[in-house]
Amino acid sequence: SLMDVSNFSVFLTNDESKEIKFHLLYEKGRRHKGVSRSMDHGFEEYLLTSQKEILLLRAELKAFIQDNQIDFKDPIPMSFLGVPLRVEEKTIGGIIIRQYKDKGLESLERNIHVLLLVANQVAGAIQISQLAEAEREDARRLQVLQKASTEMLRIAQENVEQLWLTLLTIVTSSFGLGFNRALLFLEEENFRRLRGRMGVGTEVEEDARYDW
Repeated sequence: SLMDVSNFSVFLTNDESKEIKFHLLYEKGRRHKGVSRSMDHGFEEYLLTSQKEILLLRAELKAFIQDNQIDFKDPIPMSFLGVPLRVEEKTIGGIIIRQYKDKGLESLERNIHVLLLVANQVAGAIQISQLAEAEREDARRLQVLQKASTEMLRIAQENVEQLWLTLLTIVTSSFGLGFNRALLFLEEENFRRLRGRMGVGTEVEEDARYDW
């Protein structure tokens, strides 16, 4: 029989904001856009922690909802199917299907196999997209550095102190390399000693993250 995908989701995690973003979310056949939430202890987190495909039947779902105190307002489905999305050995999200029709175990296992094939295709597309984005970012930064090199040669002839400040600005600015702190050391005594010359950014990590 065909897989019921009227309650279906594809989600990705954001490690920095500790959020889960649903790039596809269907509930009762209706699509919901722009849905995200903070990481907690729901089905999605369970899938991420498991690092493998999951098949839970209704009795197991009831126990899971009670044990984790999940505020589950919808009727409990007959089965829960989930597979992780992995890119370069890292789990970045998952695909989840809730089915409300009673199906045999053999049919559910076939559905899991299909989901794994879909997950591999989706993860491959995400990896290609990430690589393309990384290449664009590398090209942009290289262009910035090339322009900066020309400008720094001009500045070096006029003011050495301004040269060092320009260098640190390129390293820490959002249009440059994007680091939130940078220190400049100059060598002395034939490379036996380093002397701090200039720095950009706070010494407090929390302040540095906020400024960045």
